[in-house]
Amino acid sequence: MTWVIGMTSPLGYGALISDVRVTLSDGTTRDVLQKAYQVGDFVVAGFSGSVRIGFELLIDLRRFLTIDPPEAGSCWLPRWVAEQWSPRARTVFLAAPERERASGCSILFVGAEPREDSYFKSAASVCVLRAPAFKPVVIDRGWRFHHIGSGAGINRCKANVRYYFSGEGEKSRLLAEQAGGLDRLLASSLGRDAINNPALSVSNHMHVFTVRVGSVKVSVNNMSRHDQDGSVTHFRMPPVATSLKEFERMIGSASADSARA
Repeated sequence: MTWVIGMTSPLGYGALISDVRVTLSDGTTRDVLQKAYQVGDFVVAGFSGSVRIGFELLIDLRRFLTIDPPEAGSCWLPRWVAEQWSPRARTVFLAAPERERASGCSILFVGAEPREDSYFKSAASVCVLRAPAFKPVVIDRGWRFHHIGSGAGINRCKANVRYYFSGEGEKSRLLAEQAGGLDRLLASSLGRDAINNPALSVSNHMHVFTVRVGSVKVSVNNMSRHDQDGSVTHFRMPPVATSLKEFERMIGSASADSARA
């Protein structure tokens, strides 16, 4: 089981959080795969479902966003990207082997764009496209979440992130933003929560992206905890594959067949 979570914020940016667990063709699970990446100017995307198809879709989305790139300093319009890329995503999925299509595949991406009607002059959107139709679902207003995958811990993760936009957590968030490290703050918070409240059906290792106009940042939820008995618990991201070839090399090409993220 897995999840990729996207969020929008009324403060002009968005975030994407993903775990690293995959289920292999024999039913075993391993924490071995990065599922989310920057794919264009101020656009980050992640996938769930078939690992093979997921990588093919991200490659095609990245290629789509380089065919006619925006001028330097400008942004893609996320809703336009979702609507225009949808037919290509459907074509990629239908061209895949049947055994891979049986695992399904979903893409979630977060993009930032200028927004004159916003106090912050920018806004983020979360776009979700699911096989086989890949009909876009777009969230582009306010404080909202969307996710793909079916693992546990989603509500816990949402509550953890939401804290920093409440009155109680606002000071920490503002200090992190001033230091340019909101992604690190979220990753650190999620890391502490992962150690204290492990969810067995998903990995506790995560990649955390923050996206705003002009900026994409990423952190992992590494941390060390000092226990009362004097021992130290280190929580570190394991080696993860960032391409299909690397994934096949790490786990074996036979195990990679029909692997699900």
